[in-house]
Amino acid sequence: MDAQRREHHARKEDDVARLTRFIGQYSVRLRDINAYLEQAGLEPLRRGCKLATLLERPGISLTELCHVLPELRAEVDALATPPTDVTDTVEADVKYSGYTAQTQQDIARTQAYANLPLRGRYDYAHIEALSNEAREKLLRHDPATLGEAARIPGVSPADINVLLVLHRH
Repeated sequence: MDAQRREHHARKEDDVARLTRFIGQYSVRLRDINAYLEQAGLEPLRRGCKLATLLERPGISLTELCHVLPELRAEVDALATPPTDVTDTVEADVKYSGYTAQTQQDIARTQAYANLPLRGRYDYAHIEALSNEAREKLLRHDPATLGEAARIPGVSPADINVLLVLHRH
């Protein structure tokens, strides 16, 4: 059973990559989509765009677009795994890509500053921008680095950002 699961997972990953690539490259023409958008009560396009850009809009689903765009329908029909497994994953990836990118940037920034020394640099009791809980925890634990501070329960990402801003000034 494990080999079957791995094979299914590998096929799904391939299908997700293939459909994601198609959606990122396929250009939607106004004549192909505006009638559908108007009928659905959505704002029509003013100019053509990539299918991924269209899919980012609220109220638009990949499943519905399959009924309107024959090329997309053909691409979905050619998938090796059940279409809903793939379309749901791709749609979520596209719709939330902005949030995912921002989160990745936040993680990279935090990792870049993880070794930033803190001990002895700041009097946490007088940093009003910190939450009361963070101020208390930072005073109690006196972390050596920003990475240590980030791992203290009660110290939020906003509190870490306050410390980063202080460091930059």
